[in-house]
Amino acid sequence: MDTAPYCFVLGVITLLGGIPLLVAGAPTARWFQRLGDDAVMSRILGAGFLALSALVLIENPSVGTDLAGLIRLLCWFVSVKSLMFCWRPSWHTYLRQRLFASTAWRLVSALAMIAWGVIFVAAGIRIQGG
Repeated sequence: MDTAPYCFVLGVITLLGGIPLLVAGAPTARWFQRLGDDAVMSRILGAGFLALSALVLIENPSVGTDLAGLIRLLCWFVSVKSLMFCWRPSWHTYLRQRLFASTAWRLVSALAMIAWGVIFVAAGIRIQGG
């Protein structure tokens, strides 16, 4: 898989998490908590992101200083994180509980997710040549 579709998928998923967290913080945080507490769902999500990253890395695993190379570096990080979700789905519970416990941290998390989503979509557009 080329890095542009990977950026689009990652960007849209990140935006789909960040915008609801900004608009309806408490219900979305509860939903994230329930999703993260379900070990099977965490493993499924981890396997999905691992598969996406593997599709990119199988084509070209090299890391470079260009935008596509930086995206592949991100793929390596996402692969490791996804493996952790598959093997130990509860490893991120403490961090998630801390981030979503207060309204201020939920707001910061939402804004960070939206910013990353926009960055990924913009990177996908730039890589695609549009």
